[in-house]
Amino acid sequence: MRRLSNWRRWSLWMLLGVLVVALLVTLIYLAARYEASVAQANVERDVADALSDMRSALTRNVQELQALQSGHPTRDAWRAQADTLLRQHREWVRIEWRGPTLELLSEADSPFRNPVFARLGRTNSLPERSSRPAPRRAA
Repeated sequence: MRRLSNWRRWSLWMLLGVLVVALLVTLIYLAARYEASVAQANVERDVADALSDMRSALTRNVQELQALQSGHPTRDAWRAQADTLLRQHREWVRIEWRGPTLELLSEADSPFRNPVFARLGRTNSLPERSSRPAPRRAA
């Protein structure tokens, strides 16, 4: 009889120990999941911030390029503004001013790199196109 009560008492303590260990394991698992979710949220926030910064910078670049065409600039004035922009934006390599039929009116190359078409020439990089426009199909 005494032996049975000792066994019950020890089994209850063992059960309590198993429950405590299970709770600790669960707590560690949940803490690790929480840390991972916080890290993921930080990464997503940083990516969103970087994307916003890139969009803003690209929008400013487009506005600066569109400002080259404001008014009716002469070739020399356009060239001076384009050279200034190329000095301010080291990532830009070349700016071209094209007419309504895409003929090259003026160009400016970055002072920080060799001209883009210095090695092979401009004609090697032009796409083939016919002298007359393609006929339009009736709808």
